[in-house]
Amino acid sequence: MKKSSLFNEGFFFIFIIENKVFFFAFYFYGDAALLNRVAFSCYLFSIFCIEANMKKVILATLISGAMSTSALAVDAGSGTVTFTGSIIEAPCSIAPGEENQEVALGQVSNITLENGGASSSQPFTIQLEGCNLEGNNQVTVTFNGTEAVNGGNNTGMLQITGDASGAAVKIMNASGAAIAVNSGNTQNYVAGDNTLKFQAALQGLEGATVVPGNFQAVTNFTLAYN
Repeated sequence: MKKSSLFNEGFFFIFIIENKVFFFAFYFYGDAALLNRVAFSCYLFSIFCIEANMKKVILATLISGAMSTSALAVDAGSGTVTFTGSIIEAPCSIAPGEENQEVALGQVSNITLENGGASSSQPFTIQLEGCNLEGNNQVTVTFNGTEAVNGGNNTGMLQITGDASGAAVKIMNASGAAIAVNSGNTQNYVAGDNTLKFQAALQGLEGATVVPGNFQAVTNFTLAYN
């Protein structure tokens, strides 16, 4: 009588149930002639396969794993981008970032500012984009703010606040001519992009005591087209 050959068989199954992925691995060892007559029951973590006429009890061990399908797509980071701005009624656009600027005037010696002395001037600009020719092709820039007063007299300069005192910020055009606070400065513009050039310096007030310390001065500029 010919003996049946022994078999070694492995099986691997994948089931998706309620958005879960289950992996099942089976390993059988036994008489190959009995393979087609094996009836078995499956449980989550172990499997016993029993055949009534089998001479051996075949034990199959299940290796399983479960994971949510959402875990298959790993979140490596996320965020939000918010876009802001405004639409203005004007022939030119103000370049992004130009509407809010900070001009560093440096650490200025109190001795330099005595008797109306001034620091070195620092340039700054206002960039205009996509200008369309309109009217006289002129734009008037006004630097609004609190004007410094010295001895009851208006100085035309921008008042500083903070620990320091006895000085003010002088705003000038590209040529160095003073532009009084709350007064307009007119420049020509051309079609396309334009650069409005200015400069500023810290200047001591005549007859005032210069007190060292940190300071700041804020002006809001407005544009008017002619």
